[in-house]
Amino acid sequence: FWGGGGPQVSLEALYKLKRLALHDNNFVGPLFEITGNLTSLEQILGTYNALTGSILDSIVRMRNLTIVGLEVNQLSGMIPPLIFNISSLQTF
Repeated sequence: FWGGGGPQVSLEALYKLKRLALHDNNFVGPLFEITGNLTSLEQILGTYNALTGSILDSIVRMRNLTIVGLEVNQLSGMIPPLIFNISSLQTF
């Protein structure tokens, strides 16, 4: 999911995953692409880490997202504009 000093794991097999909570873990490095297999994902919680880079366009494939929490990191770049077309999104 993220590289650098953080874990490099594959989440491909977790297609039923609803909540990805990795906040407050001191993960360091770029936010890697989240693939389309996580279509059931409703929440991404990665606050209070040291994630870098930008939020990638692949996030818009997750049509069930209600919460994306990536604040208090070192992210840069544009937020993919299509993320705001996800009707279930309540908090970003």
